[in-house]
Amino acid sequence: VMVTLANEWSKEHEITLMVFNEGNCFYHLNREVHLKAMNIMPGKRGILRRLTIPFIELARLNAIYSEIKKGKYDFVLSFCFTANFFASVAAFFLKREKILISERNDPYRYSGWQRRIVNLLYRKSDVVICQNKIVKDYFIKNGFKNNLIILPNPVNFTDIPTKRPDIIFPEIVTVGRLN
Repeated sequence: VMVTLANEWSKEHEITLMVFNEGNCFYHLNREVHLKAMNIMPGKRGILRRLTIPFIELARLNAIYSEIKKGKYDFVLSFCFTANFFASVAAFFLKREKILISERNDPYRYSGWQRRIVNLLYRKSDVVICQNKIVKDYFIKNGFKNNLIILPNPVNFTDIPTKRPDIIFPEIVTVGRLN
C-alpha cells in the first residue's frame, strides 16, 4: 500500500520512503521516490534477539526522530504499529510537522498494552487514517477528537499480470497472517 501511494504521489511531489530494513523493495518503486533504509533490524532468533530489541527500538526511534527533525517534510505518514508508535512519539516532541498515522490493523486485536499505547500516543497525530469504518468506530469509541478519515487500500492493477503463457492451470494465491 505504501509503495502504491509513494509511486502515485511521486508523479507530482517529492517523496521519501523510510524503511527499517536494508531497503530491498519487493514491489516496483519509481526512481523518483527517495528510499531511505535505516538498516536497523534485530537478530534472527533466541536470547540475543530478546536482549537487543530494546536497543534496536531506541535506534529506530532516534533515526525517525532525527529524520523528521531535519524539517524538510510537509507531512509524515506512517504505517503499521511500530512505525506509528515512533511517529507519534516524534510528534509529541516535534510540533511543526504534520503527522498522519495510518492504522492498517484492527485495534481490537491488539494486546492491552498496545491498545493503551495507541489510545495515548495516536492522539498526538494530526490525522488518523483508518482502513474501514470498524477501525474508525474504535477510535471514536475511545474518545479521539483528531481528524479520523477512512482510506481503503489502493490497488495498482497495472502491476498485476493478466496473462502468462507458461501457466496452463491458473491459480489465485493470497498471503496473509492469522495473528
